[in-house]
Amino acid sequence: MVESRWWRNPYPWIVAGLWLFGLLLTVPAPLANDIRYEAGTHFASLHSVAETFSHRPLFHRFFTELFFRPAWILTGEDRVVFEMVLRVQALVLSNLACVALWAGLRRRIPRLASPISVATLAGLVLCSSGVGWEPDWLAVVITVAGVGLAFLRRPVGPVLAGVLFAMAAIVKFLTLPVALIGLLAVLLMDQSGSWEKPAVKLFGQFRSLPVRHPRFLTALVSATVTGITWLVLMALVWPWEIRWMLDSSQMQPRRPFLDNIGLTFELLGNSMIMWPAVALVPAALVRATRTEKIVVWSALLLAWIPVPAQQQYFPYHMAAFPVIASIALVMGVRRGGTWLAGCATVSALASVVVLTMIPPDTRVAWIWPMIGLWVVYAGVAVWVQRRRIHAFPAVRTRRLSALAAAVTVLCLVPISLPAAGWSVTMDPSRYFSTNHSLEENVALFQSGEDIRAEIGPDTPVLYLAFGDQVFAVGNPTWCQFPTNVFTQRGEWEKPILTTQTYADNLACLDDPRNKYLVWDQTFVTYERQPPEVIERIERNFDCTDATTYNVLTLCPRR
Repeated sequence: MVESRWWRNPYPWIVAGLWLFGLLLTVPAPLANDIRYEAGTHFASLHSVAETFSHRPLFHRFFTELFFRPAWILTGEDRVVFEMVLRVQALVLSNLACVALWAGLRRRIPRLASPISVATLAGLVLCSSGVGWEPDWLAVVITVAGVGLAFLRRPVGPVLAGVLFAMAAIVKFLTLPVALIGLLAVLLMDQSGSWEKPAVKLFGQFRSLPVRHPRFLTALVSATVTGITWLVLMALVWPWEIRWMLDSSQMQPRRPFLDNIGLTFELLGNSMIMWPAVALVPAALVRATRTEKIVVWSALLLAWIPVPAQQQYFPYHMAAFPVIASIALVMGVRRGGTWLAGCATVSALASVVVLTMIPPDTRVAWIWPMIGLWVVYAGVAVWVQRRRIHAFPAVRTRRLSALAAAVTVLCLVPISLPAAGWSVTMDPSRYFSTNHSLEENVALFQSGEDIRAEIGPDTPVLYLAFGDQVFAVGNPTWCQFPTNVFTQRGEWEKPILTTQTYADNLACLDDPRNKYLVWDQTFVTYERQPPEVIERIERNFDCTDATTYNVLTLCPRR
């Protein structure tokens, strides 16, 4: 009877601590500018969500609208409170996904359900203030829920899981590998105890799909049907979306091959410092079963594919990494006791020093020596684990599993601290700590208030500004491209100039319904724009004696 008392179960206390960290560290943090971009386009456009370009796929726009619009109405368009509500929504979404995961794992691997679910929750909640609500992060949240639902009552559970896996794929399309991670996990756990079996013949799993893996097969068919249905629906009902996606591919920067290789490894090193569990994955897999190694290494490889595929190297593109690494770490500590826990604690303290005490420019100058140091430390952790094999506990107690979960949470705290940059190296993310962003908000939101006071909050305007400025000002626009991002990218990527979407962006400059131009001349520069853009601006708007609010120039229509 004593053991059944809930307060003797350590996991509710760990989850409570995780909630406390989430409320204190993530809720006050301003949203990343990419998310403000998304919100700004939603609220400023006078067109429907489907007809508004926001640099995100259609399903992501629909999904975020379900959360953004009610929060915007509930908060009375107070931008600071709105962002805090979105953070709370992200916390709730993460918890719901992990509850589904826990419920499913309880039916399949009950001893591991709690530590894995807590580690996953930590990876979703404390991954970084700059990652939450990105489509890559949403794909991970949806996939986590899908894995849990796959092991609930058949056939409803696996069918719903397949729908969620399809949603994870179409939320950005490049997040398809994240959905495949979920399907792989279902495949290898779709028989009692398979996770902890010493050896699993992977190809044998495929040969016996219909008999031994009905849940996986059901989820796979459901995901395929859902995904194809969405693509057909999009082509028939919203055909412009396909053109937008194809034209958007012309925005990708053209870099030399070796530059991409260097940035790839730099981001990997970046992730090791941001999320210490990533560096400790090899040590965590010492004495792991073959099944666990297959899942973890395959998942990391799949999670990495979107990075080189889009040739962009921001930490949020690796949103699955902290979750996968946290699961590996919790399993490793559960096997390896206090030695790996000690290594993880030291690594977390080192991350605190790098992220909060070393100036951003110094971090960039010394990034490769720091990455080298982390790699050496990861090797030492592997060596220690192998040397301590004889000390591994024969019986894995609840207390040891709880220690594993607690250490995993601790490893994710550094990147969420108010003074920590959202990235070690990537400009400008390395400057965007919570503290820095709160300071920037003062001028950003004040400029929006000043412009609304000058022209009225309902006056239609044309924006030549990034989405966070659109979010700050909030005046409506008749342009389907509220940030006119194709016009801006035309400065850098010449293939854009021949696309139909670029022509549509230019047409917005001639739309007489927009009474003012809100122009960030550091975003759309006068010097680099093609002559036809400058000619349209000068013909339609008078910027000669225009007032500038922070970085936004307000030009009335001629």
